[in-house]
Amino acid sequence: MSTAAVKRDVMQALEESVLRRSCQDSGAWHALKAIGLPGNKTEEYKFTPVVRFLEKIEGLEFGATKTNAGSVTSLIPALPTNVLVIDQGRYNAKLSSFTDPVKIIVRPVSAMKGQQDPFELLNLTLATEEIVVEIAQGLVIQNPITIVHTSAGVANNVFMPRIFFNIGREASVTILDHAAEGTLLNNGYTHIGIAENAQVEFIQVQDQPDDIQLCHTHIDLDANSHVNCFTCSFDGRLTRNNLTLSINGSGVDAHLYGLYLATGKSHIDNHTVVDHRMANSYSNQLYKGIMDGQAKGVFNGKIFVRPDAQKTNAFQSNRNIVLSEEASVNTKPQLEIWADDVKCSHGCTTGQLDEEAMFYLQSRGIGKSQARALLLQAFAADVLSAMKHKVIRNYLEERISTRLHAGE
Repeated sequence: MSTAAVKRDVMQALEESVLRRSCQDSGAWHALKAIGLPGNKTEEYKFTPVVRFLEKIEGLEFGATKTNAGSVTSLIPALPTNVLVIDQGRYNAKLSSFTDPVKIIVRPVSAMKGQQDPFELLNLTLATEEIVVEIAQGLVIQNPITIVHTSAGVANNVFMPRIFFNIGREASVTILDHAAEGTLLNNGYTHIGIAENAQVEFIQVQDQPDDIQLCHTHIDLDANSHVNCFTCSFDGRLTRNNLTLSINGSGVDAHLYGLYLATGKSHIDNHTVVDHRMANSYSNQLYKGIMDGQAKGVFNGKIFVRPDAQKTNAFQSNRNIVLSEEASVNTKPQLEIWADDVKCSHGCTTGQLDEEAMFYLQSRGIGKSQARALLLQAFAADVLSAMKHKVIRNYLEERISTRLHAGE
């Protein structure tokens, strides 16, 4: 089927949904119609044909159809947590619960403010509300805020959650974002505003094999703020993570970590943008992938250093291990620098397991499959080593170990 035919099918479903919801006068909808959905020649999506995946789904619908009246499953049941339930893109107050003084506001959808990504425009067109999470100045949230996305058993439906975190000055919080069980097609937008001297640890866990996840995360950092971002992709039909950081003040410390373990026909795509706008800030990106089966991985990382961002330190690394002949990775690190007093670097590697290391372990009585798992676990280990929340880190390390040792 040609790309044009695919676009027409999906756009027709969108047109019908927009007409049903009376969204046809939306500025975001007009902008989306003007640029169209991405095809093979769209640079940002040329390795990730989202429209092709959507076109293959029979009975594709855009929007919520019913409310989950049951219960949700937390990622780590024994973990004390604030639970924020997003039910088919909308806030479910009955299923949500909070142990800390977190303020939740549900408001109408904001007007368009220059979003250019077509799927962000789609989210803005069809979202029914915005969920705002307020963390007061100086407040230390003791238990993580866990965002649980659920589809209430509804299949073949694309949901449009919009979540805004406003983190006050000198506040501190850990945010854990994951999808509950069930088929879920999620086109979500998350904005995290981090005020001066505030600290945030943002952790995404993606592990549902039938999901299509389109995640758009924008983080604004004010002076002397700190953020650690962890994106752990264990499974999924198609996963696209757009993560954008805007460094708007001096003294910012920003770290982005990603780990993707793809098997079967999983497709995992990480696009990052770190935009240094002010002087004297630091950013570091470390993304690692282990690809097996017919899986496909994509990494596209961009660093911008603006003219006023002198004395910036910005680093980026993407490393991949490909375990089968049918698996593949496309990686493209990029730097754009308009300042002269900076330290910046980027790099990427793609290869196979070290044969000498395998031989060394096997020569000491370790079986081949166990040796393979140990080397892969060592390769992945440093991605999570900086995670401050020990319970979540231990859980993820166990998940990785179980996954890598499964073939023994």
